[in-house]
Amino acid sequence: MNRLADFDEYKALASGFSRAVTNNYMMPSDVRRLTARGDLFAERRLGALFLFERREGYLKLFFSVADASETLTPQTEPLTAFIVYREAPDEAQTRWLAAQGFRRAVGRIRMTAKTLNAAPSLRGITDASPDEARGLFRESFDTLTADLPLPDAYGRLLAVRDADGTAAGILHAGSPRFIAVRANARRHGIAKRLYGAYAAIRRGAGPVRAWVDADNVPAVALYGKLGFTPDGARAEGWTKGRL
Repeated sequence: MNRLADFDEYKALASGFSRAVTNNYMMPSDVRRLTARGDLFAERRLGALFLFERREGYLKLFFSVADASETLTPQTEPLTAFIVYREAPDEAQTRWLAAQGFRRAVGRIRMTAKTLNAAPSLRGITDASPDEARGLFRESFDTLTADLPLPDAYGRLLAVRDADGTAAGILHAGSPRFIAVRANARRHGIAKRLYGAYAAIRRGAGPVRAWVDADNVPAVALYGKLGFTPDGARAEGWTKGRL
């Protein structure tokens, strides 16, 4: 496993590689961001290209496998991997992950709103720090579910605060988009205010999409009230080792 120095090194590794099984949806902007931080590693073989993104306490795996019999090199650190699909999972992807010792840990659906059911307004909205966001997201989600690019988040972090200045809710207004509201502050319209702030800063440019845990019934219902409906895209998170 070698640390990649820049986008050109990544491009040379990936060039001409034919793949049969993959979850490799990493964008050039992601490669540039991660190589600048020194957090992207790679292993290239005749039948496989593996990318490892270093996170806090685990590695996130992106894989492109030309020969499905190709195996992953044993790792001492916990691993996560995501696959994204429309309507039904790719059996070759799930078979390959299972054969490497991964287990399916979380399922998500993507929801899309053509128009947000939230009045655009930044009144009472402040910015949040990455440390605040990390704390609230970890309080609200497990590591795999949140999977945010913190501590150096890209995309604005919007907050609604209590009278004492504590963040009652935070929205990550980048990609991936996540929202978390403190347990004792729920059902007070905070999520709607945060999405109203998001509507104000994006000024109605195209549809809004968000990933939601499929089995989180209250969250799915909340997004429905905000104007979101499932659009058919689904994702599965897989883990290997302890997280």
